[in-house]
Amino acid sequence: MTPKTESPDGGTPESKTPAPPVQRRRGLHVVAIIVAVCALIALALTYVPSHVVRSLLADELQALGIDAAGIETLEVDVWASEVWVGPVEFRVGTAQPAQLVELGLAYDPGALFQRRFVVDRLIVRGLDVRIERAADGAFSINGVPLVRLLPAAEGAEPVDAGAEEGAGWHVGLLDLQLRDAHVALRDGSVEPAVGSDVRFKELEVRGIDTADPDRSMRVHLLGTINEFAEVGIDGAIAPLKEEPDFDLTASLRNVELHPLSPYAERMFGTRLDSGRLTVEAAGKADAGTLEGQADIDLLGVAFEPLSAEDAQRLSENVGAPIETVVGLLEDDEGRIKLTLPVGGTVAEPEVDLSEAIGKAVGGVLSQLFPPTAIAGMLSDLGSGGGLFPPVVFAPNSDALDEAGRADTDDVVALLNERPKLSIRVCGRATKADLDAHVAAVIEQAAKDLSGAKAPAEAKPGKDAKEAEPATALPEPERIARDAESAMHELAAKRTVAFRRYLADGRGIAAERVSECRPAFDPADTGLPRVEVRL
Repeated sequence: MTPKTESPDGGTPESKTPAPPVQRRRGLHVVAIIVAVCALIALALTYVPSHVVRSLLADELQALGIDAAGIETLEVDVWASEVWVGPVEFRVGTAQPAQLVELGLAYDPGALFQRRFVVDRLIVRGLDVRIERAADGAFSINGVPLVRLLPAAEGAEPVDAGAEEGAGWHVGLLDLQLRDAHVALRDGSVEPAVGSDVRFKELEVRGIDTADPDRSMRVHLLGTINEFAEVGIDGAIAPLKEEPDFDLTASLRNVELHPLSPYAERMFGTRLDSGRLTVEAAGKADAGTLEGQADIDLLGVAFEPLSAEDAQRLSENVGAPIETVVGLLEDDEGRIKLTLPVGGTVAEPEVDLSEAIGKAVGGVLSQLFPPTAIAGMLSDLGSGGGLFPPVVFAPNSDALDEAGRADTDDVVALLNERPKLSIRVCGRATKADLDAHVAAVIEQAAKDLSGAKAPAEAKPGKDAKEAEPATALPEPERIARDAESAMHELAAKRTVAFRRYLADGRGIAAERVSECRPAFDPADTGLPRVEVRL
């Protein structure tokens, strides 16, 4: 029985008429269509983006002449705003292929409406590429010229300074993580070519945003070079600023030097036979101006200039004879430590090697010699001498007294600490020696006069004057003129006395001590001495 209801005006009750079956079916069809469309959209959003991106990527790689295997692994998850691909292999002709185990990124879809492509997280794992530099300086990655991969690098049009701000797209990368990556480097611009294997255990970069070029990004890197050398970088850098800023610390430990010999030959004319390098550096750049220093530790360096001219050029670069510098700086463990100040600008950094070496040499000498003597020693070193404080002798004597032995022991201590250091010794006779010699001759003549007895009667046939003893002392000028040979001999004896004390008294090997020509100068008002030079 159909229920009855009253009419709105209170009249006769009306019956509620049910919807016709056709109308109900039409409503169900509309709902089904809506559901189907939504399902199709969902399917399209699930599968079509992956297909489109794969197709676009394959076309781009084909245009570059790159064969790729594994592109079908690329998946775009619109719902999670993520993209994943891998493993993938890229090859050009017969060149060694590049490999990628896995790449995944998560992006911010809302930023697309602001003309910004923001990657919240980019993870790259198992990257393996080969970068080569040809003899003409051109770079390639696994056989693909870099200019082909980066066509905008050449002939790019300048940016219109009057363009509307924010008119273009911007890219942001909030978190980049590179894990277990391998980069094989080969530089064919030197002969022989230099190869290195760089492995990144960890590389994290955070905060890249082209929309905010003043923003600094954080960098953290841990890796190895040629398996055993370690490299690390930490800090902040703003590379997109007009004048780049950074505040970084970096370390490079246990780098073998002999593979770098071709660069040393080109720059300094010196072949590196062996050695190991460790560098601890810290630096800042503010508006492009550099400020920092690098602490360098060289162990067991062995090198050989290619020619006498190259040796001279290298000595000029370091501010002193290179063999002398190495001998002074290398300790008994074969280690050289330097602190290099870094200045200038990011575009043109300035490193004063000669100043750093001078400070290091001064630090070595300050352990043994008074500060008043070091400035003169460094000056002599820069002019090719390297003169130590002299070992002083008593006038007209070749005996090494207690004060002379004390001066010699300072030199001995330096030779013991620096086993590669050798010295040259030069005996000197001076005006003080000549004056003492003249005085000694006159004194002896006076003794001879005072001790002479009156002669007996002159013998017949003899001149009386001939029998008389001398009654006057010899003239000093004549003694001085006749003493030149004796003074040269005295200078030579001082050289021998000094060398004998080094060898017999202090155990310094004879081959570490050489001699120069002994000298006598009557105008030399300095102390009687042996000069010691590096």
